[in-house]
Amino acid sequence: MTLFQKTLVPLLLSLALSFPVQAQFRPIGAGNKDAAATGDTQTEAWLPEVQTPHAEVSEPAQPLNITVQQPFPQAEPGQPVAAQPTLADTVVEVGDLWDRVRKGFKLGELANPLVARHEAAFASEPEYLARIVERSRRYLFHIAEEVEKRGMPMEIALLPIVESAFNPQAYSRSRASGIWQFMPSTGKNYGLQQNWWHDERRDVHAATTAALDYLQRLHRQFNNWELALASYNSGEGRVGRAVAYNRSHGLGTDFSNIPLPVETRNYVPKLIAVRNIVRNPERFGLTLAAIANKPYFTVVSTGKHIDLKRAAEFAEIPVDEFLALNPAFNRPVITGKEARAILVPAETAAIFQAKLDNPDQPLVSWRTQKLARGEALEKVAYRYGLSSDELKQVNGIPSNKKIAGGGTILVPTSTSTEQIAHIDSEATPESSVAAPAPPRTSHFVRRGETLSSIARRYGVSTQQLQSWNRVRKGRVVAGQRLTIHRSGEEHAVSEQPAEPNSVVKVAASATSQTNQIVTYKVQRGDTLYSIARRFDVDVDALKSRNRILSQRGLMLGTRVEIPVRLKS
Repeated sequence: MTLFQKTLVPLLLSLALSFPVQAQFRPIGAGNKDAAATGDTQTEAWLPEVQTPHAEVSEPAQPLNITVQQPFPQAEPGQPVAAQPTLADTVVEVGDLWDRVRKGFKLGELANPLVARHEAAFASEPEYLARIVERSRRYLFHIAEEVEKRGMPMEIALLPIVESAFNPQAYSRSRASGIWQFMPSTGKNYGLQQNWWHDERRDVHAATTAALDYLQRLHRQFNNWELALASYNSGEGRVGRAVAYNRSHGLGTDFSNIPLPVETRNYVPKLIAVRNIVRNPERFGLTLAAIANKPYFTVVSTGKHIDLKRAAEFAEIPVDEFLALNPAFNRPVITGKEARAILVPAETAAIFQAKLDNPDQPLVSWRTQKLARGEALEKVAYRYGLSSDELKQVNGIPSNKKIAGGGTILVPTSTSTEQIAHIDSEATPESSVAAPAPPRTSHFVRRGETLSSIARRYGVSTQQLQSWNRVRKGRVVAGQRLTIHRSGEEHAVSEQPAEPNSVVKVAASATSQTNQIVTYKVQRGDTLYSIARRFDVDVDALKSRNRILSQRGLMLGTRVEIPVRLKS
């Protein structure tokens, strides 16, 4: 080698290392399993010329520039080679999360007129879409991050728009719940706990993991994302039977050809319509508010009991915002029987943890109490400065349910300084105890009577009469015997949970005040009204407490109990 060559070669190598190296990419074509199965061709996604052992790979939407800042350090002879950074370790700084979402789109176009119909529907309601975007601000980064890690189409990150409009309290007539709309049985199959204290179907963190696990399993089953999405909506059994039917009859087995319910036929086109709007909102005359491409929340795990209201204070956010991040909790207190994940804003996570670890900070203002058989809930509520309706709401007891007793309820702690409250998270809640059977009577239908006239006579509804007696078509005949529950109560109790927002608002007022019973000896000239004014209590409360029907029941020298409301 000449002197010139010896000088030139190192120089060229040095220049090569100082310039960006651009990876080569090829468009996805027939080699993509989804495209081959559905007949769709994808023109926007690109794959690097590398082999991967997984069917699902993360596909950047544009050629990726990788700049090598300097050669990786070489190990000294006899020393282990240091771990080298990989592409997964590279932090890509993108200002707007929507840009990152767009780059991950993989699903092809869907030749279906329903797509245009749903595009027009969203475009006609920009305020509704803006509300969805605002709600998604809390959750979208986490969902997009998880979708990207699994190499799934980024369209799936938009699925909660179709399912629930990103409303964490969404609850359907079929009892599906949360932003991913899990049914109770499906949620249990994917490890989502559902009990009196919390419902993980509404847990954004846990439900996202479960939803993506479910969708990936469906994709492995059908090898097609459109069929996987259809199965998520109507069940893999229904979609599998539809595919098998078409295959046996020589018909197409893709999403557009198999027989599906109306809701499912609209489901995938609606998602594609949302994808198209996010990809190019200007085309539809819309603007999407920017969302920061950074974590909105951090997960903090604790094994301590803590009030929801107190947790919100520790996180330095309003209760409504805390509940938007933690909609899974049904009661005003988070139980610590096992480590529980709490989502708090990323900016205040360290502050939250420090306050949580401070032994001097009071955490709980509620405790569990077992109701005795036949114990009146009204008396218990009154003792703690609550109405019976408020106490029922806090404990998830339907307002029309009669209390049997024997179950456990949550009540405020007796004093504001009580820091250690007994909470039995294993006890049977009163809301689960069967209501006592209402008194019944029998009625024999007379000539000329109708179901409506009988219902009016006993103060019940015709629907109740039909339910109790299995009456079909609303017809009764003379001589027929009907069973009537005189209280008019339904045996079935609605399973729809009370929104945590309303529970905590009731809880907040409950924990700020308690009743202390003061005994007062009636003096000459006292009246119910003068005593009530003196102690700042309600006259009706005074009457109720002492079972006094009128002024005549107030006798000189008698002692009356006065529920004085104390502020904590």
